[in-house]
Amino acid sequence: MSKILLINSSLENPQPQLSEDDLNFLSYYNSPISSSQTQLDKDFLDVKTTPLQVRTLNLIHKLSLCGRWATKKFYCKPCEKEGHEALLKVSRTKFHCEIRLCPCPECVVQRFASQLEELKSIKRLSGLRSLWHCSIGFPHISEEEFKTNFSSYKKKYELILYSFFKKLRRKGISFSGLRVLDFSFVNLDKGTLYPHFHLAMLPIEASQRREVMIQIKATEKSMNSKPSKNSLPFHFESYGYKNKEGIMAYISKRASGLYKYTEDSNRDYASGKGKLMQDIKNKVYFTLSDILTPEEYMGNFYNRRHYVTFGGLPHGSILTDNSESDMPSECKFHGHLDRKDIRVEIEFEERIETPHHPPDLEPSGIKIERIGRDLSRNFNEEIPDSYYESYESDFESTKSYCPQDDSYGEI
Repeated sequence: MSKILLINSSLENPQPQLSEDDLNFLSYYNSPISSSQTQLDKDFLDVKTTPLQVRTLNLIHKLSLCGRWATKKFYCKPCEKEGHEALLKVSRTKFHCEIRLCPCPECVVQRFASQLEELKSIKRLSGLRSLWHCSIGFPHISEEEFKTNFSSYKKKYELILYSFFKKLRRKGISFSGLRVLDFSFVNLDKGTLYPHFHLAMLPIEASQRREVMIQIKATEKSMNSKPSKNSLPFHFESYGYKNKEGIMAYISKRASGLYKYTEDSNRDYASGKGKLMQDIKNKVYFTLSDILTPEEYMGNFYNRRHYVTFGGLPHGSILTDNSESDMPSECKFHGHLDRKDIRVEIEFEERIETPHHPPDLEPSGIKIERIGRDLSRNFNEEIPDSYYESYESDFESTKSYCPQDDSYGEI
């Protein structure tokens, strides 16, 4: 075991012990943090260290741990205070950070599965066979603007969307549904992006659809012809009614951080973790790590909702949270425990490099290529099949040990 990460810990002690691999990971992203552990500790004591730098370091540290095998230990906090046997359970599992910046194929598939299950848990959508798929697009922006100032653009987009739907409500037209951010490259060589939102809305009566579309286009035309000071032109496009499972899979891919280089008519409504892994292997998608550094991610995407609901539609429940899926809930001394009553320790195993990995892999076990200043790089470069075969054992069963019960069980 190489290091311990406390899930319950806060930024009160923001000094994770970094291995040489983690420090290499830091230097890959040109982090301002020193590559010397001694200097790293000194930097943390420096009054110039900002909270953003601390959060960025913690983000990079968690990214570097993704894909490692780890031992989880769950402790009962009340038992620790009272001097009882506090260890509730020990389990060994593969850790996935579930951060949208992470390009690890295993982590991407896990994020997609979690997001899809969350959408399926929305009760108001149960029983529906189809949803209305639409998009609202905005003017193209440069890659540099996307990196440095996209959060400001996104606020403008959301204000325009709010105004658009408010005007429709005044005309007696109300919608409920899901919304997710998407973007694609208009010009890959010049780094020009097309930002837009995809919407999955509850169906409306067939007899009203023509009139609704007339009102939508009239409102769009009115807002674009009389722009306000901070407004931007936009375009509403309807793709028709699509199978609910397919549109949920589409929303889940974008919400989990998977994007296509170009927007085309062949939209990826097909779902399934097996097909998704194959698509990742065939480079159908790119991730935020291909464009953004951790610092840029923190400024534009960190702590932002992956998707939003509108029109009174509730959010779903996250049923497959990687960090809590195997968490115990009972103590023989205190009965049922809430999440706040449980302390979790994670001990990460040293990463063992396997011979079939290409020599230029990053410490996380993933070869990361960024779409940086040189956007003319070859996107068709082949990756050995053996690289992806190492991710086939995603969800294999592991065993856990419960000290208070003195028993083993499948998780």
